[in-house]
Amino acid sequence: MFQIQSQVIDRLKSVFIGAFVGLFLVSANITVALADNESSNASSSSAKGEVIDTKSVEKRQVGQGKAVIEIMKTGKLAFIGRLSLAANAQVPQHRDPTEEYLIIEEGSGIITIDGQKSKVKKGDLIYMPAHAEVSFVNGDQKLVALQVFAGPESATKYNKWHAVKSDQNNR
Repeated sequence: MFQIQSQVIDRLKSVFIGAFVGLFLVSANITVALADNESSNASSSSAKGEVIDTKSVEKRQVGQGKAVIEIMKTGKLAFIGRLSLAANAQVPQHRDPTEEYLIIEEGSGIITIDGQKSKVKKGDLIYMPAHAEVSFVNGDQKLVALQVFAGPESATKYNKWHAVKSDQNNR
């Protein structure tokens, strides 16, 4: 019951990679269109690529630090952040309006997606379809995961979390 079959994992990996490739291609097409527009109108503005020092990104927390999100980038088409959960923390049952992907960097736990429970650990990729019913129970160690929403609206929930002061901003 707790095991994800390898073909499901392979499918999730291909979906995750496909989503990133799709976002890249959409972004590249938008960039090309904007660049073409800029060359014909020098006064127009456009989105610019950037390199972000992830040690200096905004951090927000809930539950006195039981959950912390490092907001790496919120774009027009996606959100990426690093989510940390304290040992034995729980994420209550909820639904997000967009697809969500997690790559577990540290720790382990049990995720429930639409009633199906699965053990997850470091290195696992988790895919949650839009509007899926999801909950999570963390293991006995801190969990750290890279989180991607395929649409930034799901990340607006973090606006309700408390900002972490810059002296607390060390990972």
